[in-house]
Amino acid sequence: MRTLTRLWLEGTLLRYHFSSEKERVLVNPFVFPSELNLYFILMLLCLSAPALGLGFSVIAYFADPSFQPDPGTYSLIVFPLLTLALLPFLILLFYKEGIRGKIKKYSGNRLEHRYPEMSDLVGKLCRRIEIKIPINFFVDSEELNALAFGSMKQNHLLVSSGLCEKLSFFPDLVETILTHELAHLKNRDVVQHEVAESLWKSFAIVGAICSIYGLAVNYDWISGWLTLVLFIYAVPFLVIFYLNSALNRWREIYADVRAVALQGSDRNIVNTLRLLSPSVRSFSFTKLFAPFVLTPIKRTKIIQEDVFKHVVERTMICAVVGTASLFMSLFLLPFLFRVTTINQQTFLAFILFGLYFLLYSTALLPYWAYSSKEVVSSRQNNLNLVITPLRITLISTGPAILILLGLSGGSALDLAFFLLILTYLFLFVDQLLFQFIVSSVSLRIEARTKIYLCEIPMLVPVGVGLLYLLNMVDSLPTLIGFIVIPLGLFLVILTYKFPKCPYCGREVLHSSLFQCHHCLSKLNEEFMIFLKD
Repeated sequence: MRTLTRLWLEGTLLRYHFSSEKERVLVNPFVFPSELNLYFILMLLCLSAPALGLGFSVIAYFADPSFQPDPGTYSLIVFPLLTLALLPFLILLFYKEGIRGKIKKYSGNRLEHRYPEMSDLVGKLCRRIEIKIPINFFVDSEELNALAFGSMKQNHLLVSSGLCEKLSFFPDLVETILTHELAHLKNRDVVQHEVAESLWKSFAIVGAICSIYGLAVNYDWISGWLTLVLFIYAVPFLVIFYLNSALNRWREIYADVRAVALQGSDRNIVNTLRLLSPSVRSFSFTKLFAPFVLTPIKRTKIIQEDVFKHVVERTMICAVVGTASLFMSLFLLPFLFRVTTINQQTFLAFILFGLYFLLYSTALLPYWAYSSKEVVSSRQNNLNLVITPLRITLISTGPAILILLGLSGGSALDLAFFLLILTYLFLFVDQLLFQFIVSSVSLRIEARTKIYLCEIPMLVPVGVGLLYLLNMVDSLPTLIGFIVIPLGLFLVILTYKFPKCPYCGREVLHSSLFQCHHCLSKLNEEFMIFLKD
């Protein structure tokens, strides 16, 4: 009877249509491009930028007809070659051996042999989540823990014996922990996590080898060598390590949100986090690294508030550190070698456009949904349309403009101002386009397709920047103005001409993205996770 009652409650909580009483709403992160992909892409860029930056500088250096190379200069060629040769080998080695070692260590501890009830529960949860059942192992440990790992071909789940023994006493606790781990498989972040871990470890080894080699070869050029080590390995390594830390933290958050969505409530995951939270003493060392530590208290707060509440700020941190590494590797090295044959400012602007597109596609589209979630009037919505893009423009463009002005010695002020205005215009247009496409409830297409349509305008600055670099257009601001301004005016008109509510047939206000203000019916349900605790 108890099992039937619990299953009935779970089925009820998973429904979308609840009464408006005591209902909470979270933005559904799984209909948007994963923010974790941004961190991973920035890791790859920061990983390859040092070798590419040094190779670019060396080639430009030797291409100068007036340059007379000395034997020590040829040693610089070894660094990009050694980096690009060793990195793939070490990454593959760490990745393969890490998974192979775990499988070999626990291959004899099959879960179904000692704990068949736990194995059956894992199978039931996998069918509910709609994922392939992994190969299940157990480890002799009193901790209440589980671990999902695997490769592109096969996933594995490692469960502690302590957790298995608590199944009959605390079934909700065990089920919540297993749901969280299986959520990693549903989110497809297991392989990404394994590769990211291999990336920073491999880069650390390659950096150490190249640093020792450079010190031995260029012992009479200590100041120049230390500068190269700083730009090529030290700063990129710190950036890669930070991005990997951010990826690890937020993959746990995404797994928590997936578990909340599957269970229809955050009560179980919050109670589990409170129960398993260790007592952390307050040391100055802990406070220093507090931004890098994802405590159960932080996870609980993020789940209960909304995962996208601070998405702009935290994504900008990762984007800024990644951009700083790219700038140092790709642009400061040519300055060190006094190479002036390349239009650095134009190339810099093009790289900025590309990074902005990555940022917008992963962070800002869900942020538009978050900022529109609690809008109660057209006046508030109109104010958000103007103020919100301005706020994000200052957050996102400010650091990049400071770096640009620093690299150019203040001579790129016009370009910086142009980037500021252009960013605001595209944010304004992007927000309008999101409101128009999402609120067009008569457009019967799935949520991901709507998101892809919202991303199309972000390709415009990248394409125009590429045409400008290829000397196919002369006036970059004029061309973008002809594209952005008419599109913005067109969307302003359309956002006030939305279709009727499919439930009551009355006209829907342009500010009502997720609920009809007449019949209170829910609109665009796939963009939200509805909870009732």
